[in-house]
Amino acid sequence: MAVDGTMFCLAGEPRYEVNSFGAGHNYSVAMFVPYRYNKNISNACYFNALDFKKAQKSLLKRSPDKNQNPEPNGGNRIEVLIPEAVKCNPLLDHVA
Repeated sequence: MAVDGTMFCLAGEPRYEVNSFGAGHNYSVAMFVPYRYNKNISNACYFNALDFKKAQKSLLKRSPDKNQNPEPNGGNRIEVLIPEAVKCNPLLDHVA
């Protein structure tokens, strides 16, 4: 759908996903903003748009580098304009 020349599409609610990659002492942890769940990833890895601080804590807890800076680099922070509109509940919604 186009509104005033700008294209829009229907998308799921954004959420935070904390994920680790690799194995042993050769792994890293990252935080993403997906719009859907991945059935191969546990619901404990997802946090709703209001739970940025919880996602940060999870990132630091899982990170092998305890000096990692958990602040987003511009694109990883969800700006919530209407908090009561956030409906995502990963623990109940996502069944892996």
